[in-house]
This record gives sequence, C-alpha cells and structure tokens, in this order.
Amino acid sequence: HYLLQSNLRSRKEMPENGNKSKRRKISSEFQTEKEDLECKFGVKFNMDIFRIWQWALKNENPLACFSKDLNVQLCGPFRVLLIEQKNRKKQKELDKTEEDSDNNDVPIEESDKDTPIEGSDNDSVHKEAVNTNTGDEHKESQHQSPKNTNEADSADIDCDDMLSLHMLDREWQCPPEMQPCLTSQTHVYGLWRDDPSDIPCFVVSKPRDSGVITPLAKDLLNLIRVLAKNKKVKLPEALLTLIDTYSTVSTSESLKQVESKRRKKVVAKTFNKIGIVVPVSKNDVGYRPLSVSYAELDSMLTQSCVETDEAEKDKILAPFDECVNYIQFANDESDYGMGFEFGMCLFSHSTSKNFTGTICRLLPLAYDLLKRPLFSRIMKRMCEALN
Repeated sequence: HYLLQSNLRSRKEMPENGNKSKRRKISSEFQTEKEDLECKFGVKFNMDIFRIWQWALKNENPLACFSKDLNVQLCGPFRVLLIEQKNRKKQKELDKTEEDSDNNDVPIEESDKDTPIEGSDNDSVHKEAVNTNTGDEHKESQHQSPKNTNEADSADIDCDDMLSLHMLDREWQCPPEMQPCLTSQTHVYGLWRDDPSDIPCFVVSKPRDSGVITPLAKDLLNLIRVLAKNKKVKLPEALLTLIDTYSTVSTSESLKQVESKRRKKVVAKTFNKIGIVVPVSKNDVGYRPLSVSYAELDSMLTQSCVETDEAEKDKILAPFDECVNYIQFANDESDYGMGFEFGMCLFSHSTSKNFTGTICRLLPLAYDLLKRPLFSRIMKRMCEALN
C-alpha cells in the first residue's frame, strides 16, 4: 500500500516537474531580452511579458496577435521588443551577406606572389576586377537587405530615450505608475507599479474617457484569460496551455491577495479609485488629509469650469487656493502625501485639463519628494506634451 501511494504521488508530480523545466527554459531564453528591456525603461519586468511575446511571435503581425479574438493590440514595451526583434533579424542578414561576400573572394597563393608568370599584368587586372565586383555586390546587398524589414517603427521610436519609451501609447490621465501594454478602442491596459523600483504588482484597466483605474488581473497572461472570459471568447488550446503552465493559482484569488496587501499601504483613494501609496512613519509623518472633502472638491472643480463670471469663479476656488497653501506647509513638515493626493485628484478628475498648471507644479514635486524621480520626469514630459 505504501509503495502504491508513493508511485501515485510521483506520477502526480511529473507534470509539475515538466512545467518547472519549461519555466527554466523560457526564462533563460528571454533573459537577455529582459535585461535589455529593463535597462531601456529603467524599471523591472516579470517574465509574463516575454511569455506573451513568445506567443505573439508566432503571428505574422505580433502586435495584432489578439486583435481578431479580443479586439486589443499589444503596445508600449511590446513595440520596443518588436523593433529589437527586427534589428536582430536585420543584423543577421547583414552578417550573412558579409560571410557570403568573404567566401566569394579569390584567394591569392603565396607561390603566385613570388613566381613571375607570363601575363601577370592581365592576372592582376583580373584579380582587381574580381575584388571590385565583389565589393559592388556587397554594397548592393547591404543596400537591399533593409527592404525586408519595416524601418518605420525604428525611425519613429528612439529606443535610447527612456522618457520617449515611457510615453509610448500613454494618454493623459494615465499616471506614471501605469505602463500601457495593451489598448483597445475603449480601454487601456497596463502594468502597475507604486514605485519605479517595484516589480509590477498587477495589471489595471482604464477607460479612455475617464481617469478611474481598476485592477483587473495579476499579470498579463491572466489578463488575456479575463478579457476572453468577459467577451465569451474561446482561446486557442496552445495559448490556454501557455497560461495554465505559468499560472499556479486562480486569477481571482491571486488578484485579491495582492490587492489586500496593497490596500494596507494606500493612504488615500483619490478620484482614480485605485489610490496612492505613501510611506508613513510610526509618528504618522508622511501624510495628512486634505482640508476639503472629495465631494466638496468635485463640486468645486466642476462648477469652476462652467462658471463664466471671473469673480464668482474666484469665490468658488477660494478653498482650492487655501488647500494649495496648506500643501506648502505639509511639504515643509515632510507630509508629502498631501500634495500627492491633491495633485492626483486633479489629474484624474474629468476637468483635469483645466488645471494642468497646478498639476504640473504639484505632482512632479511630490514624486521628487517621495524619491521617485523617474515618475517625476514622466509627469513633466506628459505636461509638456499636453501643452
């Protein structure tokens, strides 16, 4: 009985061990690409983005691999992966052309150099002609080979400019914490990091016409499963196998666990609903609440944008200006969360484009004070792009 039970346990463990070997294989396969992508963006990625990319490469148009079934398109870091893929392919073609050119060169024997031969002048001319023709063929091959690749993407995107990469497919009201990875006509889906040094904690969804952000899946692989479930679409068996291989727990349980841990760190929800994370010391230094409620702030912002009389508008915004003054005192006393909360409320509100001046003053400063300089630079670039 003991031997029978041991045999059954060993059989059950076989698929798990097989999955582990597959994980090691894909991890080592994309390790170079992972390090290169992290270097270009200055943030960390987990391996699910490369597992999605592994599937995408099986399609003629990798970025549109989910367009037919899910009506979404890969974007952001996937566009950079596509450019790097094309560059590697182009380099291989050039290397092969050079190798073929070297093989076509006529070797000159040492004995031929030392022994005078009748008609040697003609031979030298012939050799010169051979070398000249080979060079011309090489130049022609170098000129023609790029035609096999689409250079438009490479021309449009500077892969050495980190801020330009973070602006890829980023819309207004997509905060720096959100990195767009998939887009549809109605929504943007992206990785979420509360700090640039964090590994993405989950994938969020944001409507194109709203600043509300909702956690949707633990990772990009599970996002595909969630989208398929919402659209009642049956995914290909090979893709389901890929998702199941690298998903150890159910989507809902995994996402709930992560959300629960993060919720304990959230100090304020803001109008984007997902909230902000600010470190607070044991002495409650790091955050203090706003001097106005969200209901009052919402009413204030909405009314000020429809009011035409300047005197009345100033009267409506009097608590607004008072709150900005309080933020200065809060920053002096290291309660950086107050300015962060107020700036994010303005940024995610429906009237945000009417308050870009205040947003561009508050949010980059808040990110700098919170020691998140990359987010500060992204926010500044977003303000510049909007202006």
